[in-house]
Amino acid sequence: MRSLSFSVPLTLLTALSACDAPSSTSARPGAGAAAQSVPDEGVPPDASPPVPDAAAPEICRPGDPTAAALEPGGPRPDGTGIIPGGRRITPAGFGVPLVRAPIGLALSPDGHRAFVTHDGQPGNALDVIDLDAVPGPQIVQTLSGFAAFRGVSATPDGAHLLVAAGASGTLLRFDLDANAQYQGGPALQLDGYLGALVVSPDGARAYVTAAATGTITEIDLATFTAGRVLQAGNLPYDLVLSPDGRRLFVSNLGDSTVQAFDVSDGAISPDPLATVQTPQGPEGMALDAAGDRLFVTCADDDVLLVLDTDTLLETATLDLSHHPAGLLASTPNDVVASPDGGRLYVAQADLNQVDVVDPNGGPDGAAGRVLGSMPTGWYPVAVEVTPDGERVVVLNAKGLGASPSRLEPDGLLQVIPRPDAPTLAAQTALVTENNTRPSRFYPNNCPSILPDPHPDGGGGPAASHIRHVVLIVRENKTYDMDLGDLEGANGDPALAIFGESITPNLHALARRFSNLDNYFSDPEESLQGHQWTTQADCGDFTEKLRFTQLPLAGYEPASLAASGNIFSHCLEHGVSFRNYGEVVSFGPELLGRYRDFIDSKYPFFDMGVRDEVKAREVIREWSMNIFPEFIYISLPNDHTFGTKPGKPTPESMVADNDRATGMLVDWISKSQYWGETAIFVIEDDPQSYAGDHVDAHRSLCLVLSPWVKTGFVSHAHADIASVYHTIELLLGLPPMNKNDDGAAPLYEVFRGAGEAPDLRGFDALPLAVAPGVNTAASPMAAESMRLNFDGVDGAAGLGRILWEVRTRGRVAPGYAVGVDR
Repeated sequence: MRSLSFSVPLTLLTALSACDAPSSTSARPGAGAAAQSVPDEGVPPDASPPVPDAAAPEICRPGDPTAAALEPGGPRPDGTGIIPGGRRITPAGFGVPLVRAPIGLALSPDGHRAFVTHDGQPGNALDVIDLDAVPGPQIVQTLSGFAAFRGVSATPDGAHLLVAAGASGTLLRFDLDANAQYQGGPALQLDGYLGALVVSPDGARAYVTAAATGTITEIDLATFTAGRVLQAGNLPYDLVLSPDGRRLFVSNLGDSTVQAFDVSDGAISPDPLATVQTPQGPEGMALDAAGDRLFVTCADDDVLLVLDTDTLLETATLDLSHHPAGLLASTPNDVVASPDGGRLYVAQADLNQVDVVDPNGGPDGAAGRVLGSMPTGWYPVAVEVTPDGERVVVLNAKGLGASPSRLEPDGLLQVIPRPDAPTLAAQTALVTENNTRPSRFYPNNCPSILPDPHPDGGGGPAASHIRHVVLIVRENKTYDMDLGDLEGANGDPALAIFGESITPNLHALARRFSNLDNYFSDPEESLQGHQWTTQADCGDFTEKLRFTQLPLAGYEPASLAASGNIFSHCLEHGVSFRNYGEVVSFGPELLGRYRDFIDSKYPFFDMGVRDEVKAREVIREWSMNIFPEFIYISLPNDHTFGTKPGKPTPESMVADNDRATGMLVDWISKSQYWGETAIFVIEDDPQSYAGDHVDAHRSLCLVLSPWVKTGFVSHAHADIASVYHTIELLLGLPPMNKNDDGAAPLYEVFRGAGEAPDLRGFDALPLAVAPGVNTAASPMAAESMRLNFDGVDGAAGLGRILWEVRTRGRVAPGYAVGVDR
């Protein structure tokens, strides 16, 4: 596989600034005439414009996004990419494209090779990459037939490669032959889901974690047999051995602890010497050269923890939030020390950067300081440094982003030369430019129904017109799947398998109110999706464990964002709210702290109950004047059961979902609340087989209110965080985390100050498809029977079935094939 040279990032800064210049409104497709400047016909083009009458103030219409705001998401030919929300990724150094789900990284002892494991990808379980290849690093061998999590390590002599093969519970050994190729060796069967792996400095022993049992097994490498079993905490994540090999450290992601074990030859106890509670999400660890300090990245609390290795007592904590108010969602998840001990390199997954840290340069001489940051691909998950200290190797889980043909982004390995001070300064400036890009989408600060998120006065009350926000979350559709046939917007009718004949209400709402055709869903599937729709974030815990679905994401405490969710946010800031059907992100408090804010009669994610029935239950409460400031409604039936016999047909389920959406809007629009309400309609994620002709993350977002522009199509880039930033502005809430704080609000869809609302009601359209039931004779019935609809998005292959059924076997366009969900 060819390598990629990323020379662009270091020269792109000036070009990016030019790209952010305001666009010409008249040249932008879909811009309404009201937003254009039309000269008076009686004034010559070169004459000075007349002075406006001060007694008749001009109506200010917000919007007018920059040219940068109009760019869609996805990879670019120049080796850069735009991720959901509009941030740019510009990876430095050289890159090697990888298949999806890279998770583990290790280097050979001589630093000439890198080893990358893939989770959930048995066909390409481990790549061997030559870091010295010309003209750049490239894959030289792929080992397949198994799946692996993070566990990979070479023995100190380089003769053997050990791989912990995940769910199989098997420890594999590969032996280096005379041709520098790895050949299969012995396999050792262990218990549990294998994760981290470390080899002792003398090469005599290895240690491997088992996530399900919380154990660490010692392996005698001479006999390749299992020995002592140590009892770690919940979900052990990373392992580090002291330089003398006598002490083993483990980070436990599930209970946020770090433990130290005595693994010397005379040790007999399987219990830890010490256990320390850490900030949430301890993951990657590294020791200094002397073995005196242990550095631990805490992914959810955005800190680098420094522990004394003798006592495990905290000696310092370095803030890695990169935010003046300390807002979370940087996600530092791995750390490595340079051989000379002068630098630490920390992978920041949600900032798409590697921080370069001086471990001794803090104000107190111990806390350290961030020297700068190197730009990476999308979502870096591991970092290593070569033994000579001259190259930093970074593994990115999502590469350059998705494409029309693939929802799951491919991975990317970066090899970055150690930057000198001027280079690091330029890279840091570029990282800042990339991450703050959405904040420059709307330079026009004219008065609007939607308040300015950063007014000069430092805050302000929410818009006086809108006091209620309703968020309707549907299930698993790209933009093209439902609205590809909508005229006047950027859709592809060839991909509209649930077009207007099945979703007439959705189409009517898109025509009547404001439709976003450059809106992107941040997640790839529902395990992440419902965390994004409740938290404006998905933690590293879920991102890395979603392929195995070992823990219950959204309930397991370790999967909950340290910054909280929209419900805790409302509760803490005095905003009334009601939840209909959402279970994710509450954790054990679902029926405790939040019990009074949940309609217990509303089914929790139950596709066996028609969405129309659910809508009637919501309307029953609304009719009793139960209409708080924030309302979250889960309408999941457009997910469908495929054509599984005995279940409703996919057409009737999507039509049911469409009718329920229309019913809810109909009721609100004819109620006393209409003049002070905004409704947002989104999907939790964009899973599908057909994908989308722009990017596989592109999805649906409608904004419905008397205060939004009528019949408007916004081409400005937005994502789930943009929706939440907008909701927070309307309800007077502060941001939950850096994602929503830095997202561009949906300025363009709202009316300007002084414009009257359109208070006309909406008449819901009838059910487009009568209820129907699949039979054994239904097309693709046998395939649907084999799918698992019990887990969250466990029905791999559903997207292909829906495509086949709806198109009667038509071959999908080559530009939009690949997502088989």
